[in-house]
Amino acid sequence: MVEWLRSGAVVECDNETAVELARAVGWIRHDLEWAGMRINEEKSQWEVSQAGNESALHSRCLQQTAVRMEEEDSRCTEVAPSERNGLAPELLEKTGYMLKESGRGGFYGERGAMLEDLERELSRAGRTDLVGVARSALEGCVASSTLKNYSGADRARRRLAAACGLEEEADLSLCLFVLDAMAKKRSKSTVATAIAAFGYSRGEDPKESRFGPILKAAMRTAARSVPVSSHPKATREEVESILRWGTREGAGAADLRIAVITLFSFGTLLRPSEAVALKREDVSEKSGVGEKLILGVSVRSAKNDQEGKGRTSYFSLGPGSTGRLAWLRYSQFLAERSAAYLFPSINSPDTPVKSNFVRKELTRACAAAGIDRLIPHSLRGGGASASIQEGASLDQVQKRGRWRSADGMTPYIADSIETQGGTLSF
Repeated sequence: MVEWLRSGAVVECDNETAVELARAVGWIRHDLEWAGMRINEEKSQWEVSQAGNESALHSRCLQQTAVRMEEEDSRCTEVAPSERNGLAPELLEKTGYMLKESGRGGFYGERGAMLEDLERELSRAGRTDLVGVARSALEGCVASSTLKNYSGADRARRRLAAACGLEEEADLSLCLFVLDAMAKKRSKSTVATAIAAFGYSRGEDPKESRFGPILKAAMRTAARSVPVSSHPKATREEVESILRWGTREGAGAADLRIAVITLFSFGTLLRPSEAVALKREDVSEKSGVGEKLILGVSVRSAKNDQEGKGRTSYFSLGPGSTGRLAWLRYSQFLAERSAAYLFPSINSPDTPVKSNFVRKELTRACAAAGIDRLIPHSLRGGGASASIQEGASLDQVQKRGRWRSADGMTPYIADSIETQGGTLSF
């Protein structure tokens, strides 16, 4: 593949495509060289198994490259238990595979050196069991969701550095990644997360390094030059249309499920990741005024919940409403299946649906209900706007939607007389 691209088989393409092809070649070459090097180093340590052969490792490396090229969100590469059992522990450690349930990144620079010194001192004292405690303390000083974001940003930076032939831990690799992100007009959060992740792993502030002035300027420039994306805001009428479609006679279980996801996302301003992670035990019911049914939805991990205690948001269902009918029917559906998750897969009750699947299902529901296409964040923004229109303050909506700051909430609020506090009279 490398030789095919180098031979000039692609003769007509724009500059951006050429750059992407060159980067792809760099990734593939790097992974092939990396795989070959690991094979030569570790061949003698392999245990005989179905996965313990050269082709298996090469295959996984190329699969990893394909994932890297397809997905910029940088999810961890999973290694099946059958594959892990076939490789020596030393190989798993050196190849740097990250288990799905771990999500932890490595430390280098001053922080990595400090951990190495601590490990030597604890080993001398006969307390190597405390090394893991120290690492857990460093990893636990930030929220788990933040740590996952750091891990993803760090892997993306390393990939770009490897493709360009730079040392992955050098401060130049961070500067390269930030400038590349700006050239592609990525959001300020991409730049900020990359800088924060690098500083977290190294234990020092990158903005105080030799490239600090560039990084500081990049943060300010990205904030001004990259527009904030604006999502269409769902209305009550659109949510009602989906609920009527999901509770119609002959509606399937999948139709009812996406209707209830729509209801919960609009009512408690859920992010897609928060919705799919909900379990049945996270929902509580209590009676409200006028025979209303109040539902409390506990989000275990929210952006404004750095201590991981969980946040609870509430919404109510009036007697005889379509939303209440949808919830009653869906509760019966869950009881019959003994599902742990609130929104499980139809064919696998113990598995929750994925965020991308929710987006596809919502598109299907909108088309079937005869309304314009919505995305999951449309429901979150629509619920926030509706809350303000009905009299809730910005501070109350920020708490209800679990926004960490008012600035983060602003793009979700639709412009209206109510959300702007009325009109100025003369």
